[in-house]
Amino acid sequence: MSKPRTPGLPGIGRRVLAALFIGGASSGCVNGAGLQHPPFQLPVDMSHAQTVVEAEFEIREETFYAFNLLYPFKEGDAAGRAQAVRLAGAPFLNPATGRWEEPGAGIDVHLSVIALAADGGQDRTVHDSEIERPRKTSATADKLVSRLASVKLAPGRFKVRLVNRHDAPQYRDAGTQFSVVRAYMGK
Repeated sequence: MSKPRTPGLPGIGRRVLAALFIGGASSGCVNGAGLQHPPFQLPVDMSHAQTVVEAEFEIREETFYAFNLLYPFKEGDAAGRAQAVRLAGAPFLNPATGRWEEPGAGIDVHLSVIALAADGGQDRTVHDSEIERPRKTSATADKLVSRLASVKLAPGRFKVRLVNRHDAPQYRDAGTQFSVVRAYMGK
């Protein structure tokens, strides 16, 4: 007698499918639910003041890590890209002043990175900053990126905390994300 199979998924039993579902559901944990390893990204609603995103993560290699806001859109979606540009800012020549400007949406964030001590020692802050009006620093076919900070981290466990300081209703439904990745420092 064979084990029951899930219809439409030949060769995959219900237990395996459940394990895949549970494992997949935990890969994008938000606000401290599980230990992360860069690269990772978490959703963040920047439309409300005092929105907090927290995550504990582990670094295995000493190098620089980038802490970013991501403004995703569907590749080829001109309206979605235009919304991302309005939020993240993009250089344009202001005809009234003759100067290059990058407006972006008016948000201010507080970013802190804390090294977690092992064996009951003292945690220590390795980065603490206020960022006013984060600006677009790079782009891909499906997102704009605003780098908030680049921090050199040694192997160990850390906690990152991002706090939005002001209401910004223009971010409602923007799908903004916070990410921690290995920093690209150029060639």
